[in-house]
Amino acid sequence: MRALIQLDREDIQREIPYELIATVRFSHLWDTRKRKDLWLEMFDEKERKAAHVMFNKARLWYLVKGAPDEETMSLKTLKLWQKLGKFCSIV
Repeated sequence: MRALIQLDREDIQREIPYELIATVRFSHLWDTRKRKDLWLEMFDEKERKAAHVMFNKARLWYLVKGAPDEETMSLKTLKLWQKLGKFCSIV
């Protein structure tokens, strides 16, 4: 059984670094050899696949619609969002 958590807009803005993720993923910073190597090192295949959905959601929230009023996700998904944020903060 998967435990789900519900985040309101404030929780999303506080807990999910979607602005950073969208900014880095869709910029020239993403296409460096160092980042590509680190991406393969830090994330397994399942996480990389899930992250592609998150990249698009981050872009949508940041550039198109804004954070939703509420979002339901598993704790595992929240942890992946946070891991992506840490990864994107690496220069």
